[in-house]
Amino acid sequence: MSTAFVQQIFARPDVLDCLAIPAEVPGEYHVYVVPSADADPIEVQRELSRTPKIAVRVLRRIPRRPDGEPDLAALPEAQAAEDWVPVRYPLGHRRVGVHRPAQDHTASTVRRLAQAAGPELVVTRTDPRTLPAALRAAAATAHSVVTVGPDGETRMPYDRLLERGLRLAAGLSGRGLLPGAKVVLALHDLADYVVAVWGCLLGGFVPVTAVEPKRDDAGVLVALSQRLLDAPILTSPPLAESLELGVTVGELCTAAALPVAEVHAPDPDDVAVLVLSSGSTGRPKLIQLTHRAIVENALAARQVDLIRAGETSLNWLPFDHAPALVMYLLRDAVLGCTSVHASTSYITAAPLRWLDLLERYRVAHTWSANFGYRMLTAALEQAPRRQWDLSALRTLLNAGEQCIPAVVDGFLGELARFGVTAANFVHMWGMAETATAASCAYFDAADHIVTHSGIDYISMGAPAPGSRLRIVDENLLPLDEYTIGRLQVRGSRVTPGYLDSPEANAAAFTVDGWLDTGDLAFLADGKLVITGRAKDVVVVNGAKYHSHTIEELVHEIEGVRRGYVAAVGVADPELGTELLGICYVPADSGDQRRTAARITATVGERLGLPVGMIAALTTAEFPRTTGGKIQRAVLARRLADGELAARVVDGVGGASGTTPDCVYVTRWRPVPPSPRHATGLRGPIVLFADASGVAAEFTRQLPDDYLLVRQGTDFRRTEDGFVIDPDLDQHWAAVRAALGTPQTVVYLWSLAAETDSYAKHLVSAIQCCTHDGAGLRLITVSRGAHVLTGTESGIVAAAATAAVTAVYRQEYPGSEAVHIDLAESAPERTARDLAIALGDHSTAYPEVAWRQGRPYLPALTRVDAPVTVPSPLRTDGRYVVLGGAGGIGTELVRDLAATLRARFLIVGRRALDGPNNTALQDNWRKLRDAGAQVEYAAVDLRDESAVRAAVTAAENRWGAPLDGVIQLAGEYRLRTLRAEQPADWDLTATGHLRGLLVAAALVRERPSSQLILGSSLMGEFPAAGCAAYAATNALSRALTAELRRRDGMPITRLAWSLWRATGVNAGNRYEAAAAARGFLALRPDDAVRLTVETLCRPPGDYQIGIDRRGTDVRALVDDTRDLALTEPAGTAPPADLAPVAAATLGHMIRALDGFTGLPLSAHTPLSALGRTSVQMVQVHARLEGALDTAIPHEMFFAAPTLGALAGALHESGQQASVFGPATSAT
Repeated sequence: MSTAFVQQIFARPDVLDCLAIPAEVPGEYHVYVVPSADADPIEVQRELSRTPKIAVRVLRRIPRRPDGEPDLAALPEAQAAEDWVPVRYPLGHRRVGVHRPAQDHTASTVRRLAQAAGPELVVTRTDPRTLPAALRAAAATAHSVVTVGPDGETRMPYDRLLERGLRLAAGLSGRGLLPGAKVVLALHDLADYVVAVWGCLLGGFVPVTAVEPKRDDAGVLVALSQRLLDAPILTSPPLAESLELGVTVGELCTAAALPVAEVHAPDPDDVAVLVLSSGSTGRPKLIQLTHRAIVENALAARQVDLIRAGETSLNWLPFDHAPALVMYLLRDAVLGCTSVHASTSYITAAPLRWLDLLERYRVAHTWSANFGYRMLTAALEQAPRRQWDLSALRTLLNAGEQCIPAVVDGFLGELARFGVTAANFVHMWGMAETATAASCAYFDAADHIVTHSGIDYISMGAPAPGSRLRIVDENLLPLDEYTIGRLQVRGSRVTPGYLDSPEANAAAFTVDGWLDTGDLAFLADGKLVITGRAKDVVVVNGAKYHSHTIEELVHEIEGVRRGYVAAVGVADPELGTELLGICYVPADSGDQRRTAARITATVGERLGLPVGMIAALTTAEFPRTTGGKIQRAVLARRLADGELAARVVDGVGGASGTTPDCVYVTRWRPVPPSPRHATGLRGPIVLFADASGVAAEFTRQLPDDYLLVRQGTDFRRTEDGFVIDPDLDQHWAAVRAALGTPQTVVYLWSLAAETDSYAKHLVSAIQCCTHDGAGLRLITVSRGAHVLTGTESGIVAAAATAAVTAVYRQEYPGSEAVHIDLAESAPERTARDLAIALGDHSTAYPEVAWRQGRPYLPALTRVDAPVTVPSPLRTDGRYVVLGGAGGIGTELVRDLAATLRARFLIVGRRALDGPNNTALQDNWRKLRDAGAQVEYAAVDLRDESAVRAAVTAAENRWGAPLDGVIQLAGEYRLRTLRAEQPADWDLTATGHLRGLLVAAALVRERPSSQLILGSSLMGEFPAAGCAAYAATNALSRALTAELRRRDGMPITRLAWSLWRATGVNAGNRYEAAAAARGFLALRPDDAVRLTVETLCRPPGDYQIGIDRRGTDVRALVDDTRDLALTEPAGTAPPADLAPVAAATLGHMIRALDGFTGLPLSAHTPLSALGRTSVQMVQVHARLEGALDTAIPHEMFFAAPTLGALAGALHESGQQASVFGPATSAT
């Protein structure tokens, strides 16, 4: 294709960008074009398609690779067709989770790494070093192991246990086993199990405990035996008979003529037992625990006074999990304690038996996981008159799963009548891999409750003796305290590894020997707080929600059975995220839709999280491990596979709770240069010359028909123009009187050093050079305003110049206007770069930057990466809100006050009881009625000392310093450029910028506080009539970037589109017109949710409320979704207008013919009919006059095209007057 043809396409005023690539047939081409914002894509498509040998496709943008070159693979197919229609694609919605505050603590602001070590373990001379030595020592005491079940109790003194154990060891040796051989224990009978464990340990054999299965399911035991090199399987007689390697305890202990074995003498670092990993959905890992680990675990329990030598403990959890075996049966032998064990089914069938046993055996220490305490609490509520003597009970341990404050409080409340208090309650964190306990805390400690992200957690205490803990991020980098990350542990009790599992070991252990536990946690003043399992997390939109947090909320809901709730993530391929699925067991047989509705409402209100699916299960369908842990992975799989479809409650969940997918950031991307034949500078040219010498160099590239305007103190004529004082109106008037009709204005005054007068003088220049509404080509220039290479200065004031230029482009649609930001260089180089830039097609965009010979264009990148940083918002925090008494401030503060329990000082200009303050008083009532902890100070932001005094007074009342400043102040002014008064343009005195400067000063004095700035998309995408407002918001964007860059201040700036019927947008009749440009009118609740979520991202500038389909933004959205704007008519449903609607369309087209200058059709977008609010009003009025009927504003702006509007009028019956009496009379 000839370069001349491509240049012709680029020369069209309705084309922003173009790409031509050869087709498969020689001499033919595929041509892709991007239309301008005010162009009709269908007309561009039709006109260009008339050219032979090309197939045209109109796109919203040319997709590009990171280096700026076209991404050919992302291009849609170019097609030839007779007729074309617009592509209709959806806005896109997603589920937004409101991320609650991340740092609610009152920790020191001194940075401290999340690393902690426990005290040195105390080992006395008489303490055993191995388990066989421990049992021999216990045999010299009067203590026993007691097993209890439906058939009564069995008591085995330790000396008797030693004897039987040695006989069993001899039986195993007689079968050819050598020390170190593995033995599978699958014994339902507790007494047999105890003998089997000690027999293995005394003979040097390594036991691994499994659940005794039914006879038909014995394959799992056979597989485990084979994995352990054909290990013998000790099990009950009926099952043993069916297994080749099966054997019973009785057989081994009574083997004929076998001598009693000698006690094996292991090394302390030999493996003593193997533990199967719990909750595994695939092949379980085999965790190796040494004699040293198990013995030292017992000694650590003694050192923290969990249990004392000679006391009695009670366990009722099964032995296939580490706590029952390691922390009770074996520990008690090491310490010489009586060890009572009840079968799990015996207690769960009648939970009050637990208390019966505590009383009968005078138990000093017992334990359970959360579910057991919840189960016992429910049983006690049904037996309010029962009494037990628990005076011997000294400690109750909560371990095994996430500890929940509400569960503990409820349990202690029920046991208070038996003398049990918080001082008896102990928390430990540990796992099988750490030989159980690695940290310890008592519930009555002053700091046992730690609030983080708005959620109360129970502290697991400081590291246990001999343990070390640390918190790291996903890259294994150390984190600070109070930051949630991955918990790692190290110490002599940590497993040496998983048996025969090199891949599992490589994943679990770091090169420097730390074990990754798989838990998420943080350290608070050196103490461990577990927030959940990394795998027990629901990930919605990249945000993580702990399952147990959700489950605890649901437990409190009427109609839900306590202890039977699971929150899981179910993959949603359509949305590319997880849905929150909640499974529960009903407390009664009532209407589950009501219960499900309560669940949806509670989770939504408390956590801001939409529920996607709710299933009501039976108790039998609710899966747990034998240790009582909920098998969430099993439920997630069943929900995803549809196995529980019959249990899913209809009409609840689904896609409700979605929010527009409309948060973006601006990134500058390089594009290849696309030169044209000339700069396009048409005379007469007015050049506002800088004092640095660029203008002098640049004039060499201009035609002779130009004049210069320079800055000075006196007015005078020169050979090539004028010298003026730009602050004097009479000087501007004199220049205006002397000018003819300029065709081009080049504004170089913004090349000067930083000055606040750039924008004001540009407004004066526009008024001076624009005659009778005629458009001209406006070119404004800056140097180093955008920091793209890292070497630029970042000139703040130039942002206002760019904003005013964009407003000019909006107010004068027939004109051309562009702002060009050049690199900082010598005048000669700057002039040359400017000439090159003006000769490039990239100047069709409103703003372009040039660096190293390449144009850069702004690109809008959708924010959809996972949330990675804590929110700056804190529970019980203290905030100053500048300008917070307006509509937006009221909505935001009301939400934050409810979710954070925070206190707010709102600073406003007007007194609450002042005249004409009805709206202010209404907003104040809303806050107070909502229970918000708010105070109000009537202070002018221009009086910084008064603001400081108000803040200091509030801090004194609160008794604590400020946690953050939220700056929302600003003024909206609607005035065209022609009507502007430059004398009013002291932008730094506006509430928005003055508030930002004051807020920055407050935060600078309080390094631990945060600054959040609410702004407007007007700064990035100005509108007609809003020059001052747009320039102010553009300056705030540049100033916040400067504060982040220069001072390291972590500022988050949120540029919103519109809050529907809120603040300055109340009563706005043209919200839909703004939406057509690409700026959504967000519902206040959506705006709040998006705001709070965005605050959980790194500090920066975020644009909230962008509709990627809008005419002003579609060419900037930097992704490859929905590139095509047109498609052949045969691929989409035809307009199919009814005859009456078609006649209405004809009237509409005739009414607008000649008014817009555009060819009109059914496919003409309404947004193309007027670029300003005034023009849209005129179009609306013309159509109403032509049709002699009222067209509702909502209908007018909601219709995407003229054809759609005609169809909507027909369906509503409002076109009748077109064919009424006036028509019938002809």
